Formats: sequence, C-alpha cells, structure tokens
Amino acid sequence: MSELQQTNVDGTLENLADKINAEHRACDAALRSGLAHALKAGELLVEAKTHTRHGEWGNPLMGLPAHRDPGRGLRGEGVIAGA
Repeated sequence: MSELQQTNVDGTLENLADKINAEHRACDAALRSGLAHALKAGELLVEAKTHTRHGEWGNPLMGLPAHRDPGRGLRGEGVIAGA
C-alpha cells in the first residue's frame, strides 16, 4: 500500500474511532438518564403507596401504560427506589 493510501486509511480509522467513542458516550448518557427516570418513578411510587389503604394499591395504577403491559411494569422502578 502506498504512503498516501495508508494515510487515508489511518485518517478513516481515526474518524471512525471518534464516531465510535461519541456513540459510546451518548449510550452511557442515555443509560444514566434512564436510570435517573426509573429512580424518580420509584420514588413517586413509594410516595403514592403511602396514600393508599391496604388492598387498594393496584387500583390507582391501572391507568398507567407501564402497569397495563404485562411485559413491563412498575416493579423495577420500585425496586430501584427501595420500595
């Protein structure tokens, strides 16, 4: 490979490395943001639970999209918040 071709390959690899690192940083930020939102949802669930009597816990939550989807749910957020 000529010196010119090697320079182009190296420049391309550096460019790709910069893009890969940028995507990795964006992914990390999104994960941290998601965890922060899950923690806040859990804190709100803990607060909501203090406003319900025994046996009534599920009723106010039935309208929440995450509660209606059996594959998801609010249990994870409650666990993160220590509920």
